[in-house]
Amino acid sequence: FDFEKLIRMNLNKLDELKELDDLSNLHDFLDKINLTRVEQKIYQCFKDISFQNLYFDFNRKVIKPIFGSNYKLQRIPSIRISVPGGKTVNFHNDCWYGHDQEVINIWVPLTKVMASQALAFLNPMENKKALKYFYKEEPSLLEIQKYCEKKSFFAEAEYGQFIKFPTSSLHGTFKNQERKTRISFDFRLNFKNNFGT
Repeated sequence: FDFEKLIRMNLNKLDELKELDDLSNLHDFLDKINLTRVEQKIYQCFKDISFQNLYFDFNRKVIKPIFGSNYKLQRIPSIRISVPGGKTVNFHNDCWYGHDQEVINIWVPLTKVMASQALAFLNPMENKKALKYFYKEEPSLLEIQKYCEKKSFFAEAEYGQFIKFPTSSLHGTFKNQERKTRISFDFRLNFKNNFGT
């Protein structure tokens, strides 16, 4: 399921990115184009029939057999771009934003992700301990970030791999200290028609 090629071909339609031959080198073009315009072009691609067909085929052939049950699928995934020196999201879990605990996240890198490019997670025991502490003490977002950075590990992945995790998992990013851009998309699966608040 070559999502990378499809998205790159769509980005190549922009004059500023017609020379882009590897998504992990996107940062080399940011003197010509801003990230907002890149994201807009990718979201335009997500809505296109060619992407939608590939996306639903991926879900039908790869994701659904893993879970063996019916689910509702986020129709348009979310794009994430992490350029060298940047950070995309602080540590959180999606329940804090109103998503139901039964929802599953699927994270699909469009580039190889190594070390500080990757999403970071706490192991299940540390996750449970951290959530208990956070609900009791109500630390600031900065304190949550520092706490999780000390306890987390990077979920490295090759292009063609994906990561699934529940909405209750604490996850976030570090400053991207690699020399490559990480581009990924993510989407959610809902099994019980409970969409949260």
